Amino acid sequence: MKKSENTEHKKVEDILRKKRHLNELLLDNLPHLAMITNKERIVLVANRLAIEAGAKIGGYCWRDFGGSLFIPEQDKQYVNDHHKAPPGSTCCHFCLADEALAKEQPKRNRDVRAWGKIWDTYWIPLDEEMFLHYAIDVTEQRQGLAKLEASEKRFKDLVEITTDWVWEVDKDGVYTYSSPKVRDLLGYEPEEIIGKTPFDLMPQEEAEGIDQFFKEKSAKNAPFYRLENTNRHKDGHLVVLETSGILIFDENGQPKGYRGIDRDITERKQSEERLRKAHDELEQRVRERTADLSATLDALRESEERYRQLVELSPDGIGVISGESIVFINSAGVRLLGGVGPGDFVGKSIMDFVHCDNRRRVQSQLRDLHKKQKALPMTEEQFLRMDGTAIDVNVVVMPISLRDTPAIQIVFRDIADRRQAERRVLNYQKQLQLLAMELTLAEERQRRRIADGLHGQVGPLLAASKIKLSSLVKPGSSTDTDNCLEAIHKLLSQAIEYTRTLTFELSPPMLYTLGFEAALEWLAEQSYAQHGIRCSFESDQEPKPMAQEVEILLFQMVRELLNNVGKHAAAHFAGITVEKVDNNIRIVVKDDGVGFDPGEVRYDSVSTSGYGLFSIRERLNYVGGHLEICSGQGRGTQVTLEVPLKR
Repeated sequence: MKKSENTEHKKVEDILRKKRHLNELLLDNLPHLAMITNKERIVLVANRLAIEAGAKIGGYCWRDFGGSLFIPEQDKQYVNDHHKAPPGSTCCHFCLADEALAKEQPKRNRDVRAWGKIWDTYWIPLDEEMFLHYAIDVTEQRQGLAKLEASEKRFKDLVEITTDWVWEVDKDGVYTYSSPKVRDLLGYEPEEIIGKTPFDLMPQEEAEGIDQFFKEKSAKNAPFYRLENTNRHKDGHLVVLETSGILIFDENGQPKGYRGIDRDITERKQSEERLRKAHDELEQRVRERTADLSATLDALRESEERYRQLVELSPDGIGVISGESIVFINSAGVRLLGGVGPGDFVGKSIMDFVHCDNRRRVQSQLRDLHKKQKALPMTEEQFLRMDGTAIDVNVVVMPISLRDTPAIQIVFRDIADRRQAERRVLNYQKQLQLLAMELTLAEERQRRRIADGLHGQVGPLLAASKIKLSSLVKPGSSTDTDNCLEAIHKLLSQAIEYTRTLTFELSPPMLYTLGFEAALEWLAEQSYAQHGIRCSFESDQEPKPMAQEVEILLFQMVRELLNNVGKHAAAHFAGITVEKVDNNIRIVVKDDGVGFDPGEVRYDSVSTSGYGLFSIRERLNYVGGHLEICSGQGRGTQVTLEVPLKR
């Protein structure tokens, strides 16, 4: 009998050992903290994770697991003394096993925080004696859920405050969500929209067209943008909306509908219609302005990039300074200041490039600009290049914001060319003034020469003739009449010849009687008599119609050029050529004299050299002509006058 009882006891122990071994295998395969306890909550089996957390086989789970971390401080002494929870409490807050034991039902305790993590704990009866106790780490799940809830809250807040109506529809087009903005757009409460379709809110003809459009987009799983559609407000009036929608997907990645926004564009459409009706006659202009507006909007979208390109391509130097340090300079600024790249300037003080005479004033102006935040008017300054040379610049300075920090933008332009042009204008004005004075003096000299000629030549001849005549008419005179008359005849002939010469010099009659080219030929003949220089004359004999004042002007210029040849050229031969080129008359006066360097004749200087040529050039410019000079030391001179002919 005793042997039979021992055998039976061994069998029970083997069964229990195998059962414990099986439980240990099962627990070790669980990825969570897991233990099996009895009713007294003594740990019978525990997996590796539970043992690492403090569980001991044969020990109390509430005492050893977590080192009594989850027993309330005020209850610890009672639990240690009585091995149970105080009345109305629990001895462990980790899994709330007391409640499970009391009700003999599974118990779940959510969101237990331990060891810096979040756990869901479970206490599950396995039979009348054993209980499975395990804990699942839900930290990442809870954190992800918190992020999702925060994201959904941000989305909801954004939807609540946006001026557009946000909605969602399923794949059949039925509204499943509507933001409160629908109340402002269409007069419906969000709850009234749920279950309807967009087509229920439209006039019939509009609904048919939009329905077909929606089906096509839905069949292709395609988004749609800025679809204009007409809807009926709850009170009956029509509202024009602009609709855009994108696909939304279920947890399996399959399209389940659309999410989108509607924007009320009724006023815009009404304004467009009013403008169209009111300005039909300006339709083309409206089109152009609309295109301009579109271009402007596109430009605004790319304003930062365009601004950067404009700054880089600007012919003006543009720099930005913070405090007194240069933080940016464009290519033109680098070039104007003689640098190789922006690195030559960035980080340096702007005062390094301001002329030393102006630095205190410029520093004071920059301080005032920082205080007043008001642009300074354009001023002229002197900047210093990298090599130390000074350049004159126009400068505009204005306050800007650079990354939320006050800064200053400087735009500067090299005005050396302008200064040079101004000097040329001033010199030109002085030259004209001197020319006017020279012309006045020349006129006075001509008058004096005429007066001297009349007084010194014609006057004495006429006086002598008068004396001779007086001797003839005096009674009792013994004067030889024939000889006296002969003498008077010679005196009058000399007076007439001198008067004719003077007349030819002042205004040759053949210029008005025989014509322009005959007058030039006469000038060529006179050249030998006056200066001892043989002068040829050639003409292509083509008709050259000109206004009389142009003929007089050209005649005077040729005469002045021949006088210059006689006075300065030391020439033996000169020539005049007249020809028609296109619709211009071209006159060439050349000589074989000593020549000169045309580059030394300064038309824009204030010197007295080159006045004859300066005067000729100015008079030619007045009638639309131009002057060309070809000369060199020892190579003679060729002067070409070209003037347009009458058409």
